[in-house]
Amino acid sequence: MSGESSDPFGPAKDNLRDTIKWLATTMGALAAAVVAGVSLSGLLEVEGWQRLVALGGAAAGVLGISAIVVIFLGLLMSRAFSLSLLESSPALQRLVEPVAVDILPAEYSTLKDFLDFRGKALKAARTHRFDTANPDYVAATDFLTKTDASLGRIVSFGHFEMMSQRLRGGAPYLIGWGLFALAGLVVFALFAGGKPVPSGPSAVLPVELAPGKAWADLGQAFTGACGDVAALKAEIVGVPQPGWLTLKLLAPEGCAGLSLDVPARVTASPAAAIGVPAPAGR
Repeated sequence: MSGESSDPFGPAKDNLRDTIKWLATTMGALAAAVVAGVSLSGLLEVEGWQRLVALGGAAAGVLGISAIVVIFLGLLMSRAFSLSLLESSPALQRLVEPVAVDILPAEYSTLKDFLDFRGKALKAARTHRFDTANPDYVAATDFLTKTDASLGRIVSFGHFEMMSQRLRGGAPYLIGWGLFALAGLVVFALFAGGKPVPSGPSAVLPVELAPGKAWADLGQAFTGACGDVAALKAEIVGVPQPGWLTLKLLAPEGCAGLSLDVPARVTASPAAAIGVPAPAGR
């Protein structure tokens, strides 16, 4: 017997599971888009309150994602369903009733009538199980056999409705935790890897380039590392030495992070560069 004939509502249940998987994929894609290009190593570039805010955002994102995973697992995991669950849930019976009326034999106008008659048939079959020639036993077993297929379809539809109810009940929690996680990841993406907020005016050090044939070697080094590009950005690394200093390249991307020794000297102190008088004696 094929899966479709044994469970006529199997495709509908598969659609529900596919919907849940689609929601999970969509939320994962949103989270990936928010944190794209941001790594935990970016926390090393910030300090103070910025790092605390970034860590708080990351913690909120992880907490929200963990809650979403738990909810999704609960929705995707199959729960056993039987007629006893349908009989003990009046709310579920009301949902199944419109479809059950079309499935049941014509002599039963409501699902409750059918379940009551089936209960009596089960009781008669069990009472006379040692007297198989008893008319009550014969009638009860004949009823149970004839209605077995209809009962299976009703139980299958009840299972589908139970899954639908669980998805509808879990949707508000998914949305709430999803927004919470997304907000945390946005905060993390904004503050992790950002430059520290300066506490005052930054120093711009005037640099005087020293002439000499060393520039030819330096030009070859730049070209070999970065290619033939016009725009270069660099920052001074360490303490400038007499006659030379070390530059760390920031751009272009192909040679970012490369350090080169440049024949040059700083012509003013950091204090003088930002308008602060240098200490006496210098």
